[in-house]
Amino acid sequence: MKNKIKKTGKKDKELINILYFGRQHKIWLVVCIIFSLMNVAVDIAIPVVFKNFIDMIAVGYTNGQFHKYIGFLILALFTGTASIFIRKLSTSRFTTYTLRNLRNHMAEHIQRLSFKYINKHHSGDLASRINDDIELIRKFLVELSNFIYQPLIFICAVIYGLILSWKLLLTTAAVLTVAMGLNSIASKPLNKLSSKLQKTLGKANSLIQDTVKGIYIVKSFNLKKKLQKNYESKQNQIYKMNMKIVKQGLYVMTIKTLLLVVPIQIINLYGGRLTFVGEMTIGEFTAFIAIINYLTGPVNRLIGLISNTKVANGGAQRINEILNYPVEEFSENKEGFNKNNDITVEFNNVSFSYDENNCILDDINFKLYKNKTIALVGVSGGGKSTILNMICGFYKANKGDVKVFGENVNNIDLLSLRSQLSMVTQDTHIYPTTVSENIGYGTKNATKEQIINAAKMANSHDFIVELPKGYDTILTEGGSNLSGGQKQRISIARAILKNAPILLLDEPTSALDSNSEELIEGALNRFAKEKSVIVVAHRFSTIKNADEILVLDNGNIAERGNHDELMNFDGIYKNLYLKQHKENGKDKVIKGAAYNV
Repeated sequence: MKNKIKKTGKKDKELINILYFGRQHKIWLVVCIIFSLMNVAVDIAIPVVFKNFIDMIAVGYTNGQFHKYIGFLILALFTGTASIFIRKLSTSRFTTYTLRNLRNHMAEHIQRLSFKYINKHHSGDLASRINDDIELIRKFLVELSNFIYQPLIFICAVIYGLILSWKLLLTTAAVLTVAMGLNSIASKPLNKLSSKLQKTLGKANSLIQDTVKGIYIVKSFNLKKKLQKNYESKQNQIYKMNMKIVKQGLYVMTIKTLLLVVPIQIINLYGGRLTFVGEMTIGEFTAFIAIINYLTGPVNRLIGLISNTKVANGGAQRINEILNYPVEEFSENKEGFNKNNDITVEFNNVSFSYDENNCILDDINFKLYKNKTIALVGVSGGGKSTILNMICGFYKANKGDVKVFGENVNNIDLLSLRSQLSMVTQDTHIYPTTVSENIGYGTKNATKEQIINAAKMANSHDFIVELPKGYDTILTEGGSNLSGGQKQRISIARAILKNAPILLLDEPTSALDSNSEELIEGALNRFAKEKSVIVVAHRFSTIKNADEILVLDNGNIAERGNHDELMNFDGIYKNLYLKQHKENGKDKVIKGAAYNV
């Protein structure tokens, strides 16, 4: 479901943006309004009946009149109860649907966020916004019916109070005005404190996630005390903020107590005097006492609603900060690629930087032809992975054109673009589901036979069938029940099954042992025969066989050519090759060497 947010441009309108997600289910809001009106009508009618009933008793009554009033009261009781039930039910329905749409939209939106945003914000903070901040929104939405009912019953009670005794009403209003003024002063800091609290909770969640994900580092480097100290520091901040919010809440509670006690006592004393001197009948005084709840109660509830709204608004601001952040755009160009084009990937005068002071790529030019291989060589941070990310459309060039099958990637629908690409990286992500589903991710309607064939090509089949349930084995989060080589081979099987014409390899064997490395290299060599390949590798044997080698240095292509051509030139590539050949005694890279191809 796609829901675009209407930006109001005002911080106090953040919650209106959230309500926009319930627009498709506004019928429940309409039902809520209708039965709120009915609830108000019934609640204000009962004091009117009481007044007439008591005054009737004072002057005498007949059995027929008595039965009529009793019948009305019974009818009002059942009607009011039904109105409350439907009012609450419709509000709950609207709240549930709105939050469902909001969560779905946030999940979709986060998947489409740019790498710039993802790299800037911790996953724990994003999780906090999805969970904790949405809970604040839920507490606000379930009170929506009170935003309708409470003001209406208050207005009706004021009007009826004027009819009964304007003197008594004005006296009560004076007390309420003072109390509301005090509440406004007391609750003002709640919004700011709540927003700070949610941010700190997000940071605390991030620390927990870092500890769990990096538990091996935590234990092996004895980081427990350091991380625990950081976590306790965040918890102390949360405690202090919570206490500030509690204190503000206590101020509000004190005012609520005043609203509950003081007006009632004033009414009892002053109203009794007005009745004694004959300015009010006993029925009028009884009716006023009956509506006092509708004078103090709504004000009391509205004060709480205002406070909750301020708290929820802090959460809404954090949610809208995500939802208003630009996402990857999908163009309207759905046309297929011209796969007869011999040039599969092309960089024309491409420059790229993450910020103004950090140029990663400068005037890069190269062409990858069909069924050919280009290897990228250079020190860490030289822009090799950035080139692969730009081909995938993760980043846009500051200058120049990146083309796939002759089409500028900026003009191609991203889904269509990425359907032509298979990517294998050194950081393999394993989902907590079956082996089959992990391999099948990215390929719709893949059959079991196709999954098994892909696993065989990736040298994965033998270890998979030895798992407890074979291809139906549930893998743990992050694939912790697999070795690094096994996870990487599942990733390669995933790429093989997708069978895209362009294969991007970003150091897929850099962190593996020699045996796993050999198995993966064999799988990739078989799979890449009929593919256009760009490889960032750490083995010279792979680089030597590439059709063209690009040596990146300070964001530029310093050297280019095949292995033999570059070895005939006394440059960066030859020096790196000879250095590592000398260190290893053979054409194999030592893990962690400065080469980092």
